[in-house]
Amino acid sequence: MPGSWLKETFEKGVEEIQKLAKTGSIKIDITNLKKKRDERVKVIGNKVLQMIQNGELKAETFEPDYSYILEMDKKIAIKECELTETEYVDRDAAPKTAAQPAQAAPDQPAVTAAPVTPQAADDDEERDPHEDYINRPG
Repeated sequence: MPGSWLKETFEKGVEEIQKLAKTGSIKIDITNLKKKRDERVKVIGNKVLQMIQNGELKAETFEPDYSYILEMDKKIAIKECELTETEYVDRDAAPKTAAQPAQAAPDQPAVTAAPVTPQAADDDEERDPHEDYINRPG
C-alpha cells in the first residue's frame, strides 16, 4: 500500500509540473507575439511620421501625438547638444536675419514643435502631460 500512495503522489506532482511548464510556455509565446506586434506597430508609426514629414498625410489627423513626438525630438536634440557641449539650434525658430520665412504649401499647414523650456535636473521625474491621453481606456 505505501508504494501506491507514493506512486500516486509522484504522478500528481508530474502532472502539476507539466501543467506549469505548458502554462509557462504559453505565457512566453504570448509575450513574444506581443513584442513582435509592438515592433511592427513601431515600424508603422515611423512610416506615418515619414509620410507626415513628406506632406503625404496631414499632421492634424494625428494630434496631439504628433506634437508630442516633435516635442520629444526637440528635447532629445537639446540633451544631445548638452552631451557634445554644442549649442542647440532650433530649426523651427524664426531666422535672425531679415530673410522672409518660408511659406507652407497652401494645402499643407505648417506644423511646428511646441516651445521647450529648459528644465532643472530634478525635474526629470515630472508627470508626462500626454499621459492621460496615451493611457486612456479603449
